[in-house]
Formats: sequence, structure tokens, C-alpha cells
Amino acid sequence: MINCSDTTKAEKVTKPRRYTGDDIVRELEGYITGNHLARGLKLPSGNELAKKYGVSLKTANRAMSILVEKGLIVRKRGSGTFVKSNKTLKQQYRIGLFFWRTTAEDSLAEFDYAAYGYFTDILTGHLAEHDFTYDIFYEKGPDKNNLRLLRLPLYNYDAIIVPSGMLKPAADYLEKCRVPVILIQDDIVHPGPWHQVIFDYQPGFAAALQHFLRQGHKKFFVVCGDTPIDDGAPRRLEAVMAAAERLHIPSQNLIVHRGGNPIVNSKILCGRNSAEYYCQNKLLKYPVISVSDYFTYGFLSYMAEQNLKLGVDFKLISYDNLEKNFQNPSSKLGISAITHPKEEAAMAVIELLESLLAPNANMDFYRTYTVPAKELVIRSSC
Repeated sequence: MINCSDTTKAEKVTKPRRYTGDDIVRELEGYITGNHLARGLKLPSGNELAKKYGVSLKTANRAMSILVEKGLIVRKRGSGTFVKSNKTLKQQYRIGLFFWRTTAEDSLAEFDYAAYGYFTDILTGHLAEHDFTYDIFYEKGPDKNNLRLLRLPLYNYDAIIVPSGMLKPAADYLEKCRVPVILIQDDIVHPGPWHQVIFDYQPGFAAALQHFLRQGHKKFFVVCGDTPIDDGAPRRLEAVMAAAERLHIPSQNLIVHRGGNPIVNSKILCGRNSAEYYCQNKLLKYPVISVSDYFTYGFLSYMAEQNLKLGVDFKLISYDNLEKNFQNPSSKLGISAITHPKEEAAMAVIELLESLLAPNANMDFYRTYTVPAKELVIRSSC
């Protein structure tokens, strides 16, 4: 009898790792806070995670719920689960926000909030949602002696956000700023060592002109006040002219009125002045394009005094920074308007911040994000 012995060693068998819900949380949290998963990335479903980690669906869903509570992911009904934020990365970033505090003679609290405060609320809301900390400073005017921007140690911040209107008194200071500077609330590019979020009004004005062209109108009355208070109005007028050229509307078919007021630099009074000219010269058959919401409200106040009704006796579409943002319904006048893209502008600022503050960000060039003002809302019979 021959005894045979098996000299072959048995291969070592490695048992698969048994995951717990806590393991799944730690692993996914590490991927997110380690910046390995981009914001907005869609994550596997609960069933897919359960299969991947070899756990029950209940365990996988509980792990995802913990990540939701931590603010790292978000569930969207009907769409799935997405990476929301990177708290470990974001908590170290502090943003300095500088805004003008309006002091115009004709400023009204309701108008001011709709024009400026509403955007501030949107932007700060998104900053908080994306885990940035911030400090807000309000400047009273362009006087260098009173400008807090020039006195604060900006190096305490990771980025600075300022209206482009502050370039005039503070350009030299901002050029030397050692942290990224983001300019907002303008529609032209300002060359310099800063990043920008700018508006493009041409699409909106083109939509307004096309609306009237479809109704058979060939001539238009354009309200553009002659006041230094609204620096953006001349550029929005340029956008109207450029849009008209694209639509092959002859420049002589645009009756441009600069409603200056010799006594007070008031945007609302400028609008009233344009309305008076519009009526006295019997131009009511021509639809109105207004490049400033403040001009529009002055224009409409004069027309109401003449018992002329919007949508009945005359037609008007306005650039709009106000109408849909009013908190008091009684302030709304039902103006058909090119709505100001505040939400899109705020999100562009967030995207710009994330690109600038991301690990290994390329700082060799300056970024400009363009936000088109293209939404035309018809609220009256025009």
C-alpha cells in the first residue's frame, strides 16, 4: 500500500470585509471632505450602495441619511442623491463683502431693498449654504476718507467681493490686494487684477424689441435719463442700440430721450421728464423701452397723473431690478420687464469663489463670468 500525502499548500482565502453603516459614512465622508467627489456629483442609489458594500438597504439608507444630516449630500425627489458641500474644506474660508448704502434723494426703503438688499440676501444665503463665512460692510459713498474698504486689513479674508463702482475711489488699493477680488453689479469688463461677474442686457432688450416688432411696431421711444446717479443706464442704452442693430432696426427709428432734471439729480424725476416729453410730442403710438426701473417708476407716475393707463393708452417694457423683488404687493405696478438675473448672478459668484479657492487653483489668469439678462416677463397688455 502506498501512502500518498498531498504536499500542496492550501491557498489562503481572504474573507470579504464586512461593512457597517458607520464604515460607509466614514468612507464617503472622507471622499467628499478630501475633495475627491465634486459638488453636484450624483451618488449611487441606496440599492447600488447596499450591493457595493454588502449591507442591507436599510443600513445603506441610514448611512446616507447621516451624510444628509452632516450637510455633505442632498436628496432631490425624483432625481437622486448628490454631493452638496465640503464642510472641512469650506469652513476655513472667510469672505469680505462690501456694498453701497444708498443715499439717493429719491430713494425709498421698498425700492432700496428690491434693488440692493434683495441681492445681498440671495448672495449671503448662498454663501451660508455653501459653508462660507462672511462679514458685510456698507459704504456710505465714494469719499476716500470715509471708505472702510481702504482701512480694513483685507488679508484677513480669503476673498473680497465689491461692486465695480468702488473701483473709482479704491482701484489703487484693490490692485495691491493680496487676496482674490471679485467685482459685481456691472455690465462691462474692467481691466485689472481682479475677477468679475458681469451682466449682458442685449438678449433681454432684443426680446423686448422683438415683442413689439411682432405687433407691427417699427418705431420706439427709449427712456434714458441724463443723470450721474445711474451709471449703468448709458451702458444699457448701448445694449438697446446694439440689440436694435442686430434686428436691423434703423437707429433713426429709436427716439432716445435723456430726461435730465436741472434741479435735482433724481432718477424718478428724470423718468417724469421723459414722460412729459412723450406726451407733449404726441408719441403715445410708439412703445416705450426704459433702461432703468427708477426712470420707469417716474415715467409711470406722470402718466397716471394724465389718466393714461399702461397697456391701454401706451405700451412699455422696462429693465427691471425691482418689480418682482418688492415685498409689498401694493408696490407692484404690473410692469412688463426684462428681469434682472439676481439668482444667476449670485450663483456665478459662488462658482467663481469655488474655482478660486479650490486646491491647486490656477491663479495665472483672471476670470470673468457673464450672466445674460434674457428673461422677458409680460405682466401687462403690451
